[in-house]
Amino acid sequence: MRETLRRARLLNEIPLQPLDHHETIGLIERLLGSAAQPALAETIWERSAGVPLYVDALVGALQARDCSNPDSAASVGLSLPETV
Repeated sequence: MRETLRRARLLNEIPLQPLDHHETIGLIERLLGSAAQPALAETIWERSAGVPLYVDALVGALQARDCSNPDSAASVGLSLPETV
């Protein structure tokens, strides 16, 4: 489908790079509304690889489960929701 849209000149792609470690931590903290515990931030960084969509989905999944600390995050098995 993308190739068809490209040929018809109806697609404008903008390649994006993943966030670096520092940027990812900043996004996590903005989404949480407070400083993230280092172990939790590191887990989200590792699982998301700096992809903002994944960072948002992981933080949202933790908030939905009320798991804002690293111990509870580990116990629920931090993973991306099926909808991502």
